[in-house]
Amino acid sequence: MFGLFGGSKILIYVFIATAVIGSIGTTYYVWKRSIQREALMEYNQKQLEQNLKDKEEYIRVQAEIAEKHEAEKKKLAEENEKLNAEISKINDYLDSVEAKKADRPSSVVLRRTIENLRGAR
Repeated sequence: MFGLFGGSKILIYVFIATAVIGSIGTTYYVWKRSIQREALMEYNQKQLEQNLKDKEEYIRVQAEIAEKHEAEKKKLAEENEKLNAEISKINDYLDSVEAKKADRPSSVVLRRTIENLRGAR
């Protein structure tokens, strides 16, 4: 058997030592990479969970904003209806016979103001 390696025990021992050191190094490298891979997967999992929480919070905030927007929109529509009703009452009075009977000459400024207000419906 020593004839294969040139008959030297030292060369056999060097070969065996190199093989043992190489296998230990490979085992250590594989172990280290698996730990790094596990840590990276754990980090990515936490990032995904945080991303999901952030998206849920964003959706919740957007829903709140939409609700407030709808409430304000409804409130403005109601105020608009009230103002239109008041303007309609004023226009009805101004067009009535009673108002025309009580009509008398007024200043040009007052007349234009009233006409502008009537036209602003």
